[in-house]
Amino acid sequence: MMSPKFFLVACAWGLITVPVEASNLNTQSNLIDEGIDAPAAAEDSDPQTVLDDIPLMQGLQKAEDKDILRILPEGGASNQAVAVGVVDVDDVYNFYKRALPAQGWQTLGARDYWRGNVTLHINAQADGKLSTVTYTETGEP
Repeated sequence: MMSPKFFLVACAWGLITVPVEASNLNTQSNLIDEGIDAPAAAEDSDPQTVLDDIPLMQGLQKAEDKDILRILPEGGASNQAVAVGVVDVDDVYNFYKRALPAQGWQTLGARDYWRGNVTLHINAQADGKLSTVTYTETGEP
């Protein structure tokens, strides 16, 4: 049986060394990616998208829990996604004005595009520094 004095000494030693050991946690990763340079792989891979092939503007993050897909009674569907970030609303519209034609979209206005049988509406709203961008695709892909 362990003596109470030995038990107290062991506990005291453990309490002293645990914080020292904890201070060494997360200081260095042992993970090795063989053959992949992570920053280059991120740049070389397909850009992040918000809806199908709609690029996600840098500074925005997709709000996965806000995705909505509606099957329309007249046929086709309405697909909605939301992204948020600290970006300027005008920069959002200017980014998509430049980026979407490269994806085959035709400009209908500052917020509206069409491609084939699908229309895309982009609505950006600012609340303080945080902007919310809603993307709505309607039609038959």
